[in-house]
Amino acid sequence: MVIGGCTHLKGVVLTEPGQRPHPNAILTVGKPGGISAVEMHPANKKGEFDFYIMPIDENHVYLYDGASPEATATRIDRSELGEKMKLHLRAPAADPFPAMIVPQ
Repeated sequence: MVIGGCTHLKGVVLTEPGQRPHPNAILTVGKPGGISAVEMHPANKKGEFDFYIMPIDENHVYLYDGASPEATATRIDRSELGEKMKLHLRAPAADPFPAMIVPQ
């Protein structure tokens, strides 16, 4: 059932580099891992997703790699939402916060 006024999100998540479908991609309404994450929508094996959100949630859509949410979570800008979305998800860096050496 779809309620009038909902925003339809449909598209594909591709890896960067490589432009291949990203089967571990997850989209959430609300920040991943937080108490505000109210909906979770995993992409299928082809990296595709298809779901609806309420207009009030349009500023709270996040994309991340299910294997490494802390390193890859990013908010999707409201201007990118639609029915022909093509999202890009970078593989997480080996060490996103390398140790810093402070001279003494």
